[in-house]
Amino acid sequence: MDTRNVVRFLRSLQNDPPFYEDCYEVPVCAACHNRPGVACCSHCQTAWYCSRHCRKAHYNKGHKQICCVIVEAQNRVNRMAIPLRRLFETQVGNFISFRETRAYLEACCDLMDLYVQAAQTAASNDVWEKALFYALEVQRLEATGLVEVRSVNPFLLLNLHRDDDAFNFMRYWMKSQGTLEETRDSLLPFHEGTQKGDWIYPREPKCRFLNFFETCPDRNDRNVPVEFLVALLIIKCRILVAIGATCKSANLALGSVNGQRIHEVHSTVTEMVIDGELVNIESQRQQADQLVDAIHRENAIILPAILNPAPLLNSELPQSGARAAQCEEALNVLMYCARCLLRVSGAKEMLERRFGHNPSYSV
Repeated sequence: MDTRNVVRFLRSLQNDPPFYEDCYEVPVCAACHNRPGVACCSHCQTAWYCSRHCRKAHYNKGHKQICCVIVEAQNRVNRMAIPLRRLFETQVGNFISFRETRAYLEACCDLMDLYVQAAQTAASNDVWEKALFYALEVQRLEATGLVEVRSVNPFLLLNLHRDDDAFNFMRYWMKSQGTLEETRDSLLPFHEGTQKGDWIYPREPKCRFLNFFETCPDRNDRNVPVEFLVALLIIKCRILVAIGATCKSANLALGSVNGQRIHEVHSTVTEMVIDGELVNIESQRQQADQLVDAIHRENAIILPAILNPAPLLNSELPQSGARAAQCEEALNVLMYCARCLLRVSGAKEMLERRFGHNPSYSV
C-alpha cells in the first residue's frame, strides 16, 4: 500500500473506539460496537450490523467509501482473471513472467490491503480470512513470492491465531533463499497442480515453541526481515502468556484445596499440563528479549511507534534513504500487526518497561 494511504488510514484509526480485545468468530456491530452483528453488508461483506438503523448510520458515517472501493477491486480482480484462464492451468508458480499476470497479482495485492483495512475495524476473523486468501493466492501463483506480500503474510496468520502456520511460513522462506532462478526451480514443484485456497507450505504442529534461529542455522537476527522478527516476538509473547495462565490456573485450583499432599503435587500437575521438554519457560523469555533487542537494533522506530504512533503519523516523513525505508517498515508493522501485539496480555507493559510509557523518537 502507498505510504501516504497507510498514514491516512492509521490516522483515521486514532479516533476509533479502544482496541478490541480480540477478533470474533461472531462479529460485533460495526456501528455501536456493543451488540453482535447479525446482518452483513451485502455489497462488500466486510461489516456487520445489529439493526437497520446501525447499518444506515455506519454507511453514511464513512463505510460507503471503503465499501465501494472494495466492490470495485473485487470486480477488477474477477474481470482480469477471465482472459487468464489458460495461464491458471499452465503457469501456476510463474505469474511474474508475464505482463498481464503481473497486473493480476498487483490487483490481488490491492484487494488484500483493502480487506486488511476493513479487518482493522470489523474485528472479525472472516475479514482477516479474506485478506489471507488473496495473500496466499498471490504467493501460490508466483513461486518466488512478492516481497511486500511475504512480509505481511505472518501478520495475517497471527491475527487468525494460526501461530504454527506463521512460524512454518517464515521458516520455509528463510530456508528457501537463493538466487531468483534457484528459488524458482526449487519451489515450482510445490505450486504445480495446486488450486485456489490451497496451503502449499510445510506444517509442523507445535513448531512455534522452537527457537527459530536454531531451526534455520544459516540465519541469525541480523539477516531475517524485521517484519519476521516482529511476528516471532508476537508468537513468543503469546507462549509466555499461555504458560503464565496455565500456572495461574494450577495455583488457583490447588490453592483452594487444603492438605499438604495437594501442595506437594503442585509442580507435578503443572509439568503435566506444560510439556517441559517442549516448552522451556526461561528459553522462551530469553528468545522474546533477544527479539526485542534485534528489532530495535534493526529499526529503532518500530517498537516505540507501537506505543506512541503520533510522531510517525504526524511528521513529515523522509522520501528517500535509509530513514525513509525504516519509516515505511514501521508503518507496515503498525498497519498489519500493532493491534495484534498490543492485544497480548503484558506485551504493552513489557515494551513500556523498555522504552517508557510514551516514548519519543526521531523520524
